[in-house]
Amino acid sequence: LPDEQGDLQSLSDLRGSVIILDFSSSEIEQYTGYKFELRELYNKYNQRGLEIYSVSFDRNQFIWQEAIANLPWTTVWADANVAAPILMQYNVPSLPTLFLFDRKGNPTDHRSGQAAFGLRSLWWLIKEQL
Repeated sequence: LPDEQGDLQSLSDLRGSVIILDFSSSEIEQYTGYKFELRELYNKYNQRGLEIYSVSFDRNQFIWQEAIANLPWTTVWADANVAAPILMQYNVPSLPTLFLFDRKGNPTDHRSGQAAFGLRSLWWLIKEQL
């Protein structure tokens, strides 16, 4: 999927890292707080091998670009043409949804909707995998 510069970014490029795969939209309630919590995790654990790959489902590309302007991790945009197949492929029931993958690419955690908020409980899972 394309990043904010239009360059294609692949999730597989992050293989070997602990990865948070984030499906969200700046249009959801509590977006700012949710991204702030992701930033805290990223700032604390990125140097030890945590990466975040965020897939945004914003309806408007300009709004998406404004929302992600200062995010330090890989952020891509899924336009209307590719959104449905991606959501079905990963069985995403609602936004936000996130998956945590270990360094071998195995899923170790999955949260959707309200359960995705309050990421403090992920800290110990991430710390164990780093």
